[in-house]
Amino acid sequence: MSISVGPAGQSRDELRGEDRDAPLIPADRLAPFVLVTALFFLWGVPNNFNDILIRQFMKSFEINRLQAGLVQFAFYMGYFLLAMPAAQFMKRAGYKAGILVGLCLFGAGCILFWPAAIIGQYWFFLMALFVIASGLAFLETASSPFIAQLGPPETAAQRLISRITSAKSRAAVCLTGGSSPEGLYRLLAEAPWRNEVPWDRVHWFMGDDRFVPETDPLSNMGMARRLFLDKTGAPRGNIHAIPTNASDPESAANLYQNTLREFYGAEQLDLARPLFDLVLMGVGPDGHTASLFPQSHALDEKNRWVVGVPKAGMEPLVPRVTLTFPALASTREMLFIADGAGKREILRRVFSGEDLPAARAHADGDLVWLLDRAAAPEAR
Repeated sequence: MSISVGPAGQSRDELRGEDRDAPLIPADRLAPFVLVTALFFLWGVPNNFNDILIRQFMKSFEINRLQAGLVQFAFYMGYFLLAMPAAQFMKRAGYKAGILVGLCLFGAGCILFWPAAIIGQYWFFLMALFVIASGLAFLETASSPFIAQLGPPETAAQRLISRITSAKSRAAVCLTGGSSPEGLYRLLAEAPWRNEVPWDRVHWFMGDDRFVPETDPLSNMGMARRLFLDKTGAPRGNIHAIPTNASDPESAANLYQNTLREFYGAEQLDLARPLFDLVLMGVGPDGHTASLFPQSHALDEKNRWVVGVPKAGMEPLVPRVTLTFPALASTREMLFIADGAGKREILRRVFSGEDLPAARAHADGDLVWLLDRAAAPEAR
């Protein structure tokens, strides 16, 4: 089990490294940070060379100042015409791909100066400048938001994206409800994070839900849809909600178990082939996690993947449907998120080994707790 104290992925301030004890840029990300920062100087050089080129072209080609002004026109038309296409490209392919395309275009434009000099045609130089500016449009569009992603890696957003992008084909994420993941969900709906998620190949499941319609404010899936799923264009067929429109929680549990088994392709879980790539978890003030409450019979379930919870252990006192520990454990990473001083006492009890549902949670892969300093038991 890994416990990280610091940014938990809930707010922009946390993602910007407000944990004063952490380095601004982790050592393993220092090299890309330096390289991307160098790009800011790269696009300053061609801008400063334009005035020099205008004077030289006027001498070499015997053109007037109006004709020489086409240098600035060709250069800034590259920005004007390529800025929006660059943004659309990065929305699909990501910022790293945008930087690579920008560098290739910039390099190609520089190389074109050589045949332009051999041919001795003014229009050829203008074309080379246009290609250079097109590359700079990609670089400037990508560099600033990409730099924002090179902060401390111990954040929920970065861990989620890392697990998704490392999946060989489709990825499966099991979401959680409550207040702790709300900040994470909002981040996923915004740039730069939303641009890093390959939405078309990610499937979203829910670890537990209240037995209410999705339009009800108490619905966990309803919250996830409102905060990010409906805002990001996630395919409807990739969103697998617990069917709370079933006749009762137990029927909903059976239906959802069938959904999980159909997605997994087997009725028995295999340690070598996890059901999920990432399972998000929270912890309640009584130590419950998902809808697995203290003294519940569901805590000892070994065979079923999903069970109905006719009576909740705490408010809101509505029936629930929850995945069981075996299903939740079938993941490459289980990520607990906890923040705020209100979590400190229950986390102290969980980490001290008290028999609480959150302490019983386990994962076939990595088990990680992300806490902010207010929630950490040792915080003062």
